[in-house]
Amino acid sequence: MERLKQLRIRKIDSERIIQDFRKDCVLKEMNGESIRKYISAIRIFIEYLKADGLSLLNVDKEVLRNFLRYLRFKRRISHKTLENYFSALSTFYDYLAYEGIVPANYILPFRKRYLRRYKGDEEQHVRRLLSVEELSRIVNSVLEPWDRAIIVLLAKTGIRRGELIRLDVDDIDWENIGSS
Repeated sequence: MERLKQLRIRKIDSERIIQDFRKDCVLKEMNGESIRKYISAIRIFIEYLKADGLSLLNVDKEVLRNFLRYLRFKRRISHKTLENYFSALSTFYDYLAYEGIVPANYILPFRKRYLRRYKGDEEQHVRRLLSVEELSRIVNSVLEPWDRAIIVLLAKTGIRRGELIRLDVDDIDWENIGSS
């Protein structure tokens, strides 16, 4: 609580806090792309706050509602992107609360109230598995052996893009390659 009082007295250094948050995300072993997207969303939020003469310490329900209106109606952001923005802000405010910079994470109840999806939303996307025939057409349409191998690996294993990128030839168990 003492740290909170100190920060309210002096002007908050948002750039330093962002860098500390980035280090915390790395320590938590978050995906690099997720960290990049979170930092981007947080910077947009900070710029929005600065335009209204606010700081990270002045955030309440009304500020969040106005930010949501700004994103939804002025920037015309899709619902999924809104969810991503507020997920980033929630993680960030969770960090700020943990560090004693703010008293609590106000984003969690806000997300529950304003970003809940309802049945029948026109934006809902249904994931669909490809049939064997569709996948076969995709694989056979690729000419480069390297690209074909990547597509088959993705399809057969369900490996994610980030995992594929981190995969190294030394990670392959050549002894037992056909035994599973």
